[in-house]
Amino acid sequence: MASDETINQALLLAAVAARYPEKTHYLGGVFNDTTNSYKLVWFLAILSLLRRGDRGSFRFAELFTEVAVTAWHPVCLYRLSFGRQDKLQDAVHDIMQSSGLAPNATPDGWPLTLGRL
Repeated sequence: MASDETINQALLLAAVAARYPEKTHYLGGVFNDTTNSYKLVWFLAILSLLRRGDRGSFRFAELFTEVAVTAWHPVCLYRLSFGRQDKLQDAVHDIMQSSGLAPNATPDGWPLTLGRL
């Protein structure tokens, strides 16, 4: 059985698709070829930033930080490899080594839940 949050997200996406059909078509086309996972991680990071604020634009630093946060647990805690070509896991490992953060670290104020992803 689908959760209320899943149903709400599906309804929200359907409303966006109905309002901007040409925009969602192009967005969907981005995911036709997902040989590397960076597209999915970037998209999840953008969605996370959109959920937290009313703004329609973000600074690159905010987006880069959110990408690292989104990839943190898959890379550090679950040791997921995004592939040889994808260098995101290298950047996350560099951040982990230089910061001394634990693999199960969570951003301040954000509980570790699947709902955040």
